[in-house]
Amino acid sequence: MAEINHGFPGAPTLLGALEVLGRDDLAAVLRSRPEAAEVVSMSNPSLQVLAADLSRPNGIGRALSEVNEFLLRLLIVTTWLGSVVTTKDLRRQTPGVSNKELGAGLKSLTHKALAFPVISGASNEPSVWVPDCVAQVVETMGAPGPRLRPALEPLTVDELDGIAGRLGLRWAKRPRKDVILDELISVLSAPATVDSLVAPAPKEAHEALSLIRANGGRLGWHELEQEGLADSSDYGYSYSPPSSYGSSALTWLSARALALPDPESRWRGVRGEVFVSGEVEVALRGGLLFQEWQPRPPEAQSTVSAATADRGPEQIVSDADALLAEWASAPAPQLKAGGLGVRELRKAAQRTGIDERLTQFLYALLVDAELLCYVGATVTASAEASEWAHRAPAEKWSTLFDAWRGALLWSESEEGLVPLSSRPFIDHSLTRSAVLEVLQATASGTTIDLASLGRRLVWARPHLFHCDDCASRLAERTVEGLTMLGTVCVDRGIGLIEPARSALAGFDWTSSTNGSSSAFPAPVEECTVQADLTVIVPGPPAPDLGRGLARFTELKTSSPARVYRISDGSVRRALDLGMTAEEMLSVLERHAPKGVPQSVAYLIEDVARRHGRVTLGEGGVYIKADDPGLLNAVVSDRCIQKLDPRILAPTVAVVASTTVDALLKALRQAGHMPVAEDGGALINAAGQNQRPILKISGRGPAQGMQIDEASALVDVLLTERVPDGDAPAPDTIATNRTQVLSVLRLAEEEHLAVELGYRTAKGTNVHRVEPIVVSRRQLSGWSLESAGPKKFEITRIQWVRTLDQEEADALYER
Repeated sequence: MAEINHGFPGAPTLLGALEVLGRDDLAAVLRSRPEAAEVVSMSNPSLQVLAADLSRPNGIGRALSEVNEFLLRLLIVTTWLGSVVTTKDLRRQTPGVSNKELGAGLKSLTHKALAFPVISGASNEPSVWVPDCVAQVVETMGAPGPRLRPALEPLTVDELDGIAGRLGLRWAKRPRKDVILDELISVLSAPATVDSLVAPAPKEAHEALSLIRANGGRLGWHELEQEGLADSSDYGYSYSPPSSYGSSALTWLSARALALPDPESRWRGVRGEVFVSGEVEVALRGGLLFQEWQPRPPEAQSTVSAATADRGPEQIVSDADALLAEWASAPAPQLKAGGLGVRELRKAAQRTGIDERLTQFLYALLVDAELLCYVGATVTASAEASEWAHRAPAEKWSTLFDAWRGALLWSESEEGLVPLSSRPFIDHSLTRSAVLEVLQATASGTTIDLASLGRRLVWARPHLFHCDDCASRLAERTVEGLTMLGTVCVDRGIGLIEPARSALAGFDWTSSTNGSSSAFPAPVEECTVQADLTVIVPGPPAPDLGRGLARFTELKTSSPARVYRISDGSVRRALDLGMTAEEMLSVLERHAPKGVPQSVAYLIEDVARRHGRVTLGEGGVYIKADDPGLLNAVVSDRCIQKLDPRILAPTVAVVASTTVDALLKALRQAGHMPVAEDGGALINAAGQNQRPILKISGRGPAQGMQIDEASALVDVLLTERVPDGDAPAPDTIATNRTQVLSVLRLAEEEHLAVELGYRTAKGTNVHRVEPIVVSRRQLSGWSLESAGPKKFEITRIQWVRTLDQEEADALYER
């Protein structure tokens, strides 16, 4: 146990525990606790601020949800035995656990700031300390059961004396209530005594006690009544346990405090739950909180696999591109409750050839990644989607993977897409992270069966999963998402493959120099343009080709080859966005070695020639054409006649009862190519009038610092430097600890004398000292009053100021 034989004497505090941690251990705390990252944003980061952040209940709860069964049991045992537990007592409570495993477990808890090594007692015995803020959260988890003292304190002295008599306690003169309580707790905590009480119990009392314990230590009074183990006499008093009245099994147990009514129910005088106290439960277990310990994950059934997925990660990227292109070219109407409905998603799946469930999955991810947004009453591609189109396939996949880890619109518990109306959403980020962690721990190139995955999940995250079956069901649905992302193989089991393994490793795997990017095929520079107005790219297109085609074509098939189609509408959309016919043809000519068929060139040129000859604007809504004959043709159209147009001039007409958007739609349905007067049909340009679909977007579990960030912050915390602007002036008094250290270190470097207020048991004394050595915990200096060496604890210095030269000279001359 050499690993934990370091600490500090005296009463431990969280700040003190952090101060004595080694550099590597403190860096590990910063990496494992995400809330520690908030210290970086402080203008003056310090260990005091870090200790305050680490003591918050929310952060402690998150840290507890990430510990495995072995570490959680260590915490429960340490919390139950007391605030400071010697390693000798801890070894007694952990049979079968080696010293090496115990030491590694305690170090892991230290790295999560949940428990710390300390030196306690006159013998300087190595011990383990759990901070009070952590213990309070651990105690709410219920193991091994409620404490006995709070349950017995409401009873009168007579009632407690009656229980004591049944337990065999006798005294010549009745002692005080607190003494009786101490004696009762001592007796009910002793395994031999409790065994001697339970052994002669009636058969029904044995059954009731076993039934309560099998239910987790709590059971409703009505359940016991249904089994014939309780009756109305058990609640003869509103909050007192029965004494000699009644004959049920619960009466017998309650009269000896082996099982007691829930305190809240007892005060209200209702028949609520009955519980077995933690002291009695531990005594019934022979004095051990846990009989069996498992410091390592359960054995798994693993199989060597070819480690290939049915769908590669590049295919999910292609499908996402296809859906973004579909909703960019044809924005879908949103539901009243928000988002897209099943009908619109089904239409998109049919038009793109993507499986309907995969379409729903990708829609949830695109919303979370903010690649889809509202423009008006429609759902379309956002301004961020334009930047997405320029990324490499590996970067696109990384965006989808990160979005899945925290996606709120995709639920494993509800088996799929969640409507926007189903608020509040269930956050599955912790479950997904747990599955990823277990699969990442499995050797590369192997798979494990679903049952083994469930068992390992329960061990790795006991706070999240109820049992093996629950974990297996959630894991199976989580693996479905990973399968659709193309990063899980299901050949004779479940195995995590690239690029997910590299993405979880925390380095820049999307770099072209990294081998994991090989999961994505090399981009294709060439395409084939066919006379039927289709463009075929045999693989993921190169950025220049992909961006160009996305502007004036419609993606019809995304895998294995990409098939684009050129149409009047796609060319008109590109012209609306400012692209010219010459630019479209140039894209095709640069990348199509077989040339551009005449039919394709004619279509593009014809649409460009007709585009913009008709314009309209508001004032009412007017129509303007460069040819009077063309304007007459427009207003004579049956579809336009319904809007009651009036010709004001040979080339201008006005329509009073409509809007620009409605008139644009009507004219395009009639076969014209109009544009709005302000320069294009896209009235809501990219980035304007956009609204997010999901305002509270899941972003996955909070992550700690990177290694380099933690190392840099450790340097700051260990020296507790302050910016020059924050240091006190020489003639001012420093009162907080950081500034006190700053003044003392300045005095040490410049050989200055200081005056300080030092707190003692009798009050605050003033000392004048010349600092010689200043550490984070102690000041060693030369006392100017006693003309000798003296030491001061930094934590007891209430204030300090530097002495000017005249004051110092006067003291030296004395």
